[in-house]
This record gives sequence, C-alpha cells and structure tokens, in this order.
Amino acid sequence: MEQAINTPEITVLMPVFNNEKYLKQAIESILAQTYKDFELLIIDDGSTDGSNNIIQSFTDSRIRLVKNDTNEGLIKTLNKGIELAKGEFIARMDGDDIALPKRLEKQVEVLKSSPSVSMVACCISIIDEAGEEQGFWGDDKLAITNEQIRNTLPNENCIAHPSVMIRKDKLMKYKYSLALKDSEDWDLWLRMASDREEFYKIKDVLLKYRVHPESVTVKVNRSNIYRKKRKVQVLYCLHKLGKGRFNNFDFRVLKSAFDNYVKDAMYSINPNSIRGLRKVLGTNIFTVLKQYSKLKSFCTSRRSDKAFLNFFFPYFHVGGAEKIHYQILESVKDKSPVVFITGVSTGNGYYMQFKNNATIIDISLISDYPLIHKWVKNTLAKHVSKCTNPVVFGCNSPLYYGLLPFLDSNVKCIDLVHAFVHPNETGPEKWSLPVVERINQRIIISKNTIDNFKAIYEKSNISASLLSRIKYISNCTFIPQYLVKQGNDKLNVLYVGRSTSEKRTYLVEEIARKTQERGFNVEFSLVGKIASTNEQSQNCKYLGEISGEEEMHTIYRQADILLLTSSREGFPMVIMEAMAFGAVVITTAVGGIPGVISNNETGILVSSESEEEIVKDFVNAIEMLKIDPDKYNALSQKAYTFAKDNFDKTKFLKSYRQLLLD
Repeated sequence: MEQAINTPEITVLMPVFNNEKYLKQAIESILAQTYKDFELLIIDDGSTDGSNNIIQSFTDSRIRLVKNDTNEGLIKTLNKGIELAKGEFIARMDGDDIALPKRLEKQVEVLKSSPSVSMVACCISIIDEAGEEQGFWGDDKLAITNEQIRNTLPNENCIAHPSVMIRKDKLMKYKYSLALKDSEDWDLWLRMASDREEFYKIKDVLLKYRVHPESVTVKVNRSNIYRKKRKVQVLYCLHKLGKGRFNNFDFRVLKSAFDNYVKDAMYSINPNSIRGLRKVLGTNIFTVLKQYSKLKSFCTSRRSDKAFLNFFFPYFHVGGAEKIHYQILESVKDKSPVVFITGVSTGNGYYMQFKNNATIIDISLISDYPLIHKWVKNTLAKHVSKCTNPVVFGCNSPLYYGLLPFLDSNVKCIDLVHAFVHPNETGPEKWSLPVVERINQRIIISKNTIDNFKAIYEKSNISASLLSRIKYISNCTFIPQYLVKQGNDKLNVLYVGRSTSEKRTYLVEEIARKTQERGFNVEFSLVGKIASTNEQSQNCKYLGEISGEEEMHTIYRQADILLLTSSREGFPMVIMEAMAFGAVVITTAVGGIPGVISNNETGILVSSESEEEIVKDFVNAIEMLKIDPDKYNALSQKAYTFAKDNFDKTKFLKSYRQLLLD
C-alpha cells in the first residue's frame, strides 16, 4: 500500500488481530479526522479472519500496513509500532473503537503548545457491540488534572489506553513491558508518573470505547480483579527495586498492592467476605448494637402490631428521590406509617421531613451486617406478617427485595422504580427479578419505563401478564398560585443536582464560560454538593447543598433558565420544580424527559451527541432566549401551565393514599 506522507506529524498506531466486525468503522473514524497530517500505521498481528481484506479495501495513501507473519501478541506489536512510527507524536487506537472527528486536532494542539506535557489523554464514552452509548467510565471522569491522575494511578488505572497521544521520544524511552500482558498500559503510566512525567487529560469525550464479549477489558475483568491489580503493582515495584530507585509514589503503589493482596485472599474464600469484613472492621460496634436494639425493641412492642404500613427507603439525605419518598409518607401520615432506612445517608438534609410523616427506624448499619443479616430479615418478616392487612412499600433498597420471600402471602407488596440504571450497573429492576411475581403493584414515574420493563421481562423469561401490575403515577411539586417573573437585564441560569459522572456538571461550567465570552450579562448558579472541576469555575456561583424548601423556592423564583446536561436520566424532580416557577428548561433529550419537555413548547431539548455540540447548542439556546424576550415569556408561561396541569400535589397524595389503603 502506497505511502504519500514521508514525515507526518502524527502516527496513529493501530494493532489489529481478528477485528473484522468493527475494523472498518475504526479506520473510517481516523480517516475522517479534522487534522490531516498523520499516517495510520496498521500492524496486522497474524489475523485469521477478514481483517486484512478490510484494510486492503482502503485506498487512502495515509494508511501504512505492516503484517506480522505470526501472532506476536499486543505488546510486541506495540513496541514494533513505536520503532516504525515516523510521527513526532504517537496516537494509540484500537481496531474496535471509534475516534471522534476532532480527537487528533485537540490532542496535538496540547502537545505542541505545552512542551512539558509528555502524554495527553481524553475522556471516553462506552459503547456496546451495536455502537449504542452505555455511559462513562467513572475513574476516567474523576481523574482529569495531572494531580488527580497521579493520585489515582497507584490504586487504579484511570487512563483509557486507546485514548492517548504520546511524544515518540517518551515511548522510545519507556516502551511497553512484556511481563504485563493485558495491563501494559497501566504499568507504562506508573513508570512515567514515578518519573514525574506530566500528563494532561482533555475533559471532552473524544473516543468511543467499545466493550463487547471478545474485548480484552471484558475477558480480563471476568477474573479476580484484585489479583490482576496486585500482579501489576508487584511487578512494577520489583522493576523499580531492580533499578535501585524507589520513591514516595512507588511506596503508594506498594501499599495498594498489599491492600489488594488482602482483598484477593478474602475473595478466594468468599466474594462477599470483602464487603462483610469491611463492614465489621469499619463500623462503630456501639452504633450497630444501638440499631439492633432499637429494631428488636420496636418489633416486639405493641405499637408494632398496629404498624401495617411499612416503607423501605435507602436514605433521608437531600435528593430528588428522597423528596418523593417523604411526600409518599405524607399521603398516609395519619395511619402511623413506619419507614426503615436501609442505607447510610450522606447527611440529615430531609431527616425532619421523614420524621414529621412517619416513625423512623434506622437499620442502615445492620441491614446487611454479616453477623445478623438473616436475623434482621426474619425479625422484619415476623413484624410485617403479624399486622392486619399489612402493606410493604420499597424503593431503591436491596434489603426490601431480599425480604419479600420471607413474607406471608397476605402481605401486599409494592415497589417504586424511579428509572432503570445503566446496563452495566446493578439496580432495582435487576434486584427484583427473582421476586417479581411476589410484587403486587409496581409504580413508575415515567411512562417510557414500561418499555424498559417489557424488554427486561422478555429477556428474563418473565410472563408478560405481569406488566399489568405496573402503574404510572406522576411525581408532584409545589406550584405557586400565580406566575410572577421579575424581568431584569441579567439572565439567571440555574443547575440543581449532584456532581456524578452522568450529570456532566463540567459541561455547565463550559457553557457558562462560552456564554460569557459572547458578552451577555448572564449569571450561573449551581446548587448541590458540587466541587468546581477546572478554571471555568470562576464563571459560576456554587451555592452548596440546600434542603430548606422555602430557600429553594426563592432560588427557583429568581431563576430564568434551568440547565440539565445529563447523559442519562429517569425524570428529574428539578425539571418539575423549575417549570412550576416558570423557569425555561434547557435539557438533553434523555430518559423520560422528552415525555414532558416538548421542544420549543414547554422547554428546549438538545439532542446532539458530542459534548462539543451539546455545549454549542446550549449556548445558542441561551443566546436566543436572551435576545428574544417574547420567546422567553411564551416558553415560561407554557412551562408554568403544564406544571399546574400535571404536577399537582393534591392529585399525587390522593393517588398514593388510594394505592396504599385500598
């Protein structure tokens, strides 16, 4: 295959072994890059499928094909590619991933403008076999700066291998270690970090990382992950000792290796032992005894005999789900409901709201405490079953679903599913599968969730007749009697929520920066436990966590726009709350949101996929509302009217009261 570029600035190094299913798309994604001065060095490592034919079908002169006579393995192939590369910079790429168009352009810009940076990575999104988005890699999003990466690497690999671009002279110096099969990248990052080489990670997603049954990631993670980590760390430490150099960074790696040795030993005995041992050793035994005593005392008291309404909720800290939970309790507070808190809350934000509506029994530390786990279930089952017309209601609580098989047949069992979790995560819809026939009624808050249940029932060979037990009840919020918006020159833009990876609060900061670059008088405020992620934070006000209802009403009343930049959602409470005060919602079109927000009717939907385009669309929407007050006023009024017609609290309380007492 011809080669037209003699001295390209970048070599894209792509090892290939039996990648025919995804290879064409991977190559096309590189050839479509906005940055053109590169060679695509493909090394076919003895493929036995149609990979070679796919490579040969391309006529682009930037492709250089090298073929190994036999399968030499990834590490040898990578080291050969480093030797053969003609570019000053080497970008890694796998034959089953997809590079977004501006990946090379953005990465080479960093290396050329920052001589001290040795390697630049980017954030990734995860896709499945069909190319469908599956979310993000948590460690990737939590380690962005050089300092964060250095703090994370001794314990976890936080850099996606096919996302990096590295100076060739650095790769020639370090190379990949043949002793670290399947972890050669982590070992390389550790050696570079130990020598204080500077890393840079672009926070934008510039690579779609494919996870499928044959991918290395999936195969390796099927085994004991603690043993895998320990092996990498021990071999790394032995290498450093052999070189006669061992610094503070290396001691941190050694300490983590010891921790993983202990975890590996426990895992070998029983996978659940790790969690159990941590809970036994990491919990204040007096607090455990106190919760144990309170549960035992309540379940043997006369008051317990009359507590026929029993709720199982995980937390009472501030959150959209928790707000709905205490409002459900409010619907039957005259019936003396009891709520068992099964998880450890991160604060007491909504504790008083729960306490004002129900008796609280906190069993967060003993709900799955290894030594008394079975006793807790038996005690709760006896308490519930002895009541007259007993009802149990659960949401987001593994203990609740584990309790159901212990209950008598006369107990009415109800659960609430706010939203399905990420396909790679575990959550209520999965916990409930073994006991789904025991659940008499299932409540959903977004109508599209019924389709999710249809799919998971079919996949799990569960009778479709059980879908008739699913009922939709809309959430509610406080709605002012009148819509009052105080017009002023400054546009107040609000974000309310957590700072988890799927929320992408860093995009809110970027939108703030881009908007204010255009010279508009706009103020951005973020409510929640949110730490600023970068230098863009100077454009935002961080108000912290707010649990007071009146204080939040004041914030919503002052807000002109609510932003949501999530990659996935169920249906967030904050949308309802903002609409009730006439704030115009600009949001990504995910989850159940499009069922409420009609584009340019009750809000503005952003459907772009790339984060760069998402930011651009949000900025344009804010600009449009700023320069067109009539458009803003029309959307604000429609949002308020929709909220008044659909999110009424009286209707909500009546629906749940009827459900629980019928």
